Amino acid sequence: MLQSRADLGTHSSVRPSEYFKTAVKSQATEINQMVPILQAAIDALGLLPAPATKNSSARDWRRETFGNALIRLRQLAETDFGRADSLGLLAITRYVFELSVWLSLLKKDERYGLVYYRELIETQLKFYTDVAAHLRLQVDLLDRFETIEANELAAARDKLSQAKGKIAPAEAIQAAMKRTDDMAGRHFSLYLDQAKVNGYGYQAHRVRTDDIPRTEEAIAALKTELGEFDLNVPADVRALVKGRWQWRKMAEEVGLAHEHDYIYSYASKLLHATPASITTNEQQLELSERF
Repeated sequence: MLQSRADLGTHSSVRPSEYFKTAVKSQATEINQMVPILQAAIDALGLLPAPATKNSSARDWRRETFGNALIRLRQLAETDFGRADSLGLLAITRYVFELSVWLSLLKKDERYGLVYYRELIETQLKFYTDVAAHLRLQVDLLDRFETIEANELAAARDKLSQAKGKIAPAEAIQAAMKRTDDMAGRHFSLYLDQAKVNGYGYQAHRVRTDDIPRTEEAIAALKTELGEFDLNVPADVRALVKGRWQWRKMAEEVGLAHEHDYIYSYASKLLHATPASITTNEQQLELSERF
């Protein structure tokens, strides 16, 4: 159990820093000791005969969500919290809070299982839509560097013709390609290494004809699934969440608004590159803050 100030001694005999150091260590140990408890809960819950699908009931989705949440909590409980960096600790805190909101909603009303399913579809749809947009930008980037490389190679050939054998052709061509690769390297691209081997134009062709169509197929399937859900979902389930999902509103629904405001305010200040997180001499949370 977490030691109290009485366990550690009087205010005069225990310095605050020592108290929090002991308290943090004890708390981290307690969390780690929850791993077998969580695993036992996972084993007791068991798995559904098959993963929940669009035809599953709200109760099935609730059961699957609780099971997946237990697995995630067990994974997080294995973290070495004594050595976890501040940003990682804040991210875990926020994640566990949001998970507790979901579990509280599902405990309150099993119909939130269908709300969870719809949010799952929407999250996946947004992901693939963002991926498709990024892939199109990648194609534009690769096409642009195909043109740049062609111009660089043309300039190198002109220089070779004027040099009349005074410049080694292989070196001139390699230098032109390196200049293109160096310029491309200053941009974010998932395909840069492949483009250096396959060529920028060919890599753009592969993304355009392979990756984008697969992503668009996933988007179309998710849109169909979402449309079918909205068409068939009962009105009382639709009324549970009006408009876009809002963590503050959902936290308020289960009596966690105060916790939401504190955690989000504290975490956002440090997780984002705000002046408050940049202009500081302290790179880690104080022991009292970690506690």
